[in-house]
Amino acid sequence: MVCSFCEKEPKEYYFGSYCKECRELKNIMNVYGHKKVLEIVKFCCLRNDQQIQNKKDIELRPPKINIDKKVCFKETLLRGGKKI
Repeated sequence: MVCSFCEKEPKEYYFGSYCKECRELKNIMNVYGHKKVLEIVKFCCLRNDQQIQNKKDIELRPPKINIDKKVCFKETLLRGGKKI
């Protein structure tokens, strides 16, 4: 018999309804409330079209290179970045 929540994993107990992971989710929902857990999942895991487009724009943006700053290696230690 399979879990009645995920419908993929076998049940943890013969007379139970859930697998180990789904039982843990159910216990978390019992503690924090199913509405709060659903709100967190929607906020953290689901993205709308605007959020997806923003992520694409950020990832596809060419890296910003600062060529104005000159580094003098004689004045800087390589390990700590402290001046000699």
